[in-house]
Amino acid sequence: KLEIALSKQKSCITVQYRYQVRLAVSAESREIGLQNRNSLNKNEGMLFVFERPDQQTFWMKKTYVPLQILFFNPEGKVTKFSEMAVEQDPLKPKKIYYSDKDTVVALEISSNSIKKTNGLYLCFNQR
Repeated sequence: KLEIALSKQKSCITVQYRYQVRLAVSAESREIGLQNRNSLNKNEGMLFVFERPDQQTFWMKKTYVPLQILFFNPEGKVTKFSEMAVEQDPLKPKKIYYSDKDTVVALEISSNSIKKTNGLYLCFNQR
């Protein structure tokens, strides 16, 4: 697990939120994501890391807890976020969640964890 934080300053001097995350860096780990989870603590999540900036897509296949997803550009700034509800049939999800075109990192956390994402930056190893 890795500790990350979200801050309103790019310098990350003050931190608004902290999370313990699992990393998803391979195509396989990104596809599996948080599948088959029945719960997720408020300070836990999964950080998806991509090889290059691009539009990314996510779904809620086999995911049984509602999530919030934040998309980050190469500068570490949140560019978009979505609330992701549990699908009526989690084995056959219908909704797809799209990022902006310049996404390099996505963060899945518990639903409604963050109310205002405007101006938030991703920070690493902040204590």
